[in-house]
Amino acid sequence: MVVAAILAHCPPRLPAQTLAESIVLASRFAGCYELSVPSWNTKEARMNELLPMRFQLTMLPESETGGIGFVARNQDPKVHYAMVLPSWKADPGGSLALRWSTGYAGYPIRFTELSAAMLTKRSATELRGRAHSWKDTDPYPPDLRNDHNSLQVVAHRVGCQEPEK
Repeated sequence: MVVAAILAHCPPRLPAQTLAESIVLASRFAGCYELSVPSWNTKEARMNELLPMRFQLTMLPESETGGIGFVARNQDPKVHYAMVLPSWKADPGGSLALRWSTGYAGYPIRFTELSAAMLTKRSATELRGRAHSWKDTDPYPPDLRNDHNSLQVVAHRVGCQEPEK
């Protein structure tokens, strides 16, 4: 029933079974998370104004991905920049991509340590991966396969709550 309701709002770019599989896979990761950056010291963490340290992965379809991606919501009151189409999607190959961007700067994050949740078909409680920073003044786009200019990140599932204003 929920899958049918979500499919009704998705653009018909992919076969329904592919969309349904995307929804089932994504449902294992939907929820709220707190992000940590192990390499940041207290001062660096306080200076962060762009990378949300608390966020929600929703099951709302994101139109830019043709129905296979979902809306991500910033729940970090320190990040006050408007995010342009923040989105996420789970890949059956074993990764989860999360995109934060103002249009001028951002962090694409690829969580790759997901296999336990994906193999056991349970909800994920921890996601580990790398965040790659970029700015529109960079001479080259970020290379997600390269660790240059990237941070190791860990996201822990937490209860959802309304963001502080």
